[in-house]
Amino acid sequence: AAPANPSSKAAGPNGGAGQGYQAQGPVGAKGTTGAPASPALPGNTAYDLSLEHPRCIFQLMKKHFSRYTPEMVSSITGIPTEKLNKAWDMYTSVRKDGDMKKVGTIIYSVGWTQHTFGSQIIRTAAMTQLLLGNVGRAGGGVNALRGHSNIQGATDLAGVFDILPGYLKVPNPSDTDFQTYITRITPKPSKPKEWDSFNYWSNTPKFAVSFMKAMYGDAAKKENDWAFNYLPKIDRKYSWVELWDGMYAGKVKGLISFGMNGVAIGPNSEKNIDALKKAE
Repeated sequence: AAPANPSSKAAGPNGGAGQGYQAQGPVGAKGTTGAPASPALPGNTAYDLSLEHPRCIFQLMKKHFSRYTPEMVSSITGIPTEKLNKAWDMYTSVRKDGDMKKVGTIIYSVGWTQHTFGSQIIRTAAMTQLLLGNVGRAGGGVNALRGHSNIQGATDLAGVFDILPGYLKVPNPSDTDFQTYITRITPKPSKPKEWDSFNYWSNTPKFAVSFMKAMYGDAAKKENDWAFNYLPKIDRKYSWVELWDGMYAGKVKGLISFGMNGVAIGPNSEKNIDALKKAE
């Protein structure tokens, strides 16, 4: 509901494209494509709960997507307009006459994610669910179906490099004690008044203590900082994105890959092919 910066071109002909995208080149220090990091929200962000402000994100989005008439979508997808309208009417019927008792879910798999514009598809699904009020409610959301445990399971069970169980961020060397750590990783509300911002992750300190107790039991006490010094600290990112970028840069010399196709799942297949050519 926050008004956008007037200099934004979000509703222009090419609005929505990833600004700062680079076809090739090294990943930035923060794991970005070289685009500057998003600035932190000001302490009292302007917002319009009526969603009527002309620069409100909702209004800009309506303007941006107004070009996608049934006829245009049909020409892009090859689906007849009558079938498109039937599908749209069926899915949005959960909100018919303002009914909030029902909920809709979107279930997808790698057919979406590994599409040539998979990121756009997943983002659109999330936007659709948010607009329909299908997020944060039992039976709703955008839910991935995975054929093997090293994807969704790795995320939920913290088999990836950057999270601990419970989706807690991994400590880094600057986190010298538990309080410093939770201060860094706990999201701050975008609006100052309680309940103006539904900041569920404000409970992060509680989650972190529960995790430490689950890990170290009676050895984790308030008096010893919940045994925080036992946790390893990582000094950089170790995702497959950085590893493949390191191979492209000649720093990673070899690769053993199983359960994945590193060329197909990345956003830039040509770069990943070139990275493989540089491996020894």
